[in-house]
Amino acid sequence: MAVDYNLVVLGCGPIACYAAVQARQYSARVALVLPHVNSSLKGISSPIAPSFLRHFNYSQFINQHGPYNMGNALFQPQNTGESALHPVAFPPRSVDWDCLVRSLPLLASASDDRYSSTSLEKLGIDVIRGNGQFVADPQWGFRVSDRFGTQSRTRSGAAERLLRSQSFLIALTGQAVVPAIAGIESVPYHTLDTFFQPDAFATQPQSVLIISDNEEGIAVANALTHLGTQVTLVMPTLPLLPSADPEVNQWLETSLIASGVKLYLGVTVQQFQAKGNHCIAEIKLGSQPKSDRFSSPPTPTTVKADELLLIMGQQVDFPTLNLRAIAVDYTTQGIPVDKRYRSSNPHVFAIGDAIDQRGTITQANHRQAEVAIALRHALFRGLLLPSLKAGLSLPPLVSPQALPVMVNTHPPAAWMGWTEPEARQRYGDRLQILYQSFQHLPQAQRLSAYIPHATAGFCKLIVLDNGQIVGVHIVGIQAEELVNLMAIAMHQSLPIDDLTPLYPPTPSLTADVLQGLLEQWNRDRPRRQPRLVGWLELAFNWQRDWTK
Repeated sequence: MAVDYNLVVLGCGPIACYAAVQARQYSARVALVLPHVNSSLKGISSPIAPSFLRHFNYSQFINQHGPYNMGNALFQPQNTGESALHPVAFPPRSVDWDCLVRSLPLLASASDDRYSSTSLEKLGIDVIRGNGQFVADPQWGFRVSDRFGTQSRTRSGAAERLLRSQSFLIALTGQAVVPAIAGIESVPYHTLDTFFQPDAFATQPQSVLIISDNEEGIAVANALTHLGTQVTLVMPTLPLLPSADPEVNQWLETSLIASGVKLYLGVTVQQFQAKGNHCIAEIKLGSQPKSDRFSSPPTPTTVKADELLLIMGQQVDFPTLNLRAIAVDYTTQGIPVDKRYRSSNPHVFAIGDAIDQRGTITQANHRQAEVAIALRHALFRGLLLPSLKAGLSLPPLVSPQALPVMVNTHPPAAWMGWTEPEARQRYGDRLQILYQSFQHLPQAQRLSAYIPHATAGFCKLIVLDNGQIVGVHIVGIQAEELVNLMAIAMHQSLPIDDLTPLYPPTPSLTADVLQGLLEQWNRDRPRRQPRLVGWLELAFNWQRDWTK
């Protein structure tokens, strides 16, 4: 059966637009179906508007528009290799709530002109606005109601189009998950789609209770504290982020507490109730013991706040898509997919919010890796001649789990690869831990003249005895840039010695961090290569003795 498109992408977020653009760059005929959803910012019609508030870096915005503030104090390592912490004071903030909420619509409208409907259509992508569902009879495809369409019309007068394609990619943006907790229906609550709306509150909330299970909740708690709101963060996980290195978790937990956040880890919410203008949550300790760094609250404990903010991920409304009609299996958690992101129907692929990703951190770069893998198999079925692959300049496929992760706090945290406990379990005594504190770096001290938190941070490198880098963990200014350098080295399997001839420009934080790590690596050479060091000493002794 002849089809109209090589790929039809369903979704209205930045990842759906990115997938359509990438597919079009391979000269495929592509349609992008933008379903009618409630925008996260009123008055903004951009395809990426529905998910803008979920991905916005609030802490970075506050930091760039005023002096950095972590509350009363922040904690940082005293010396290289030490985990002892001591407080560092910071000046008060200068960005207020009104400034933030007024700026969001402007930032959303100008955030990414590449993905406007006009820009997408100029690339040759058919942009179709409307809702629809899959059908199998009389022809297999996706039937979309489009008021601008030219096909058969329904009784309501809306035009219908049947989109037939070689492959379909479901990249829908999900709606905020509301946990099934007793009393939730009686308590007014917000999600990231509504909390930062200009008309959500008459004045800045004085206290907010955040229920979250991911890194977005940590970043928002950090940002709201900067604005002067009293924040209580309740997370079921212990430690804070199970996929992060213990030292990164310690930094994040300590900095949140130092900024004034009331942090409850490893707990579950048993019940909500409204009392006057406040929301009261009853929480219960989980089965895991609390960390020694925190005092265990009584069981059960009640938490009171003016507003309730739920950040529990997103969930797609699958029944409206009629996936059963085309033999696509799904659960309440998402569409099960294989390593090619292919569903039970070999012509239907799914990424992003549409798939089950419980227990993993998924960010924009992870979604882009999902797009690359899905498009490779959706368009080319994984069968490419070497000459054609070289001509298309297709990038090597990278698993999303092998990409850097960033938490948008201030200072930010970023990491990639194995944590220290995971690496020790996998490699045993072959490990060497290189640790560089930012406190004594020359460039960090220069930046501290106008960025007070510049000297607070560290870079931890996990290296094998042959120089292979298997993990990098960074907290501090420019963490997102430093982790990218290490990510390139790890993807190219470069040993740490091969970083020596890079010679980054100085003065720069990258040059200082790299120099410190390499000096530690070279100082330990006698232990790793005693024979080589002994031979070099003999050779140099001979050279001195025979030099006239």
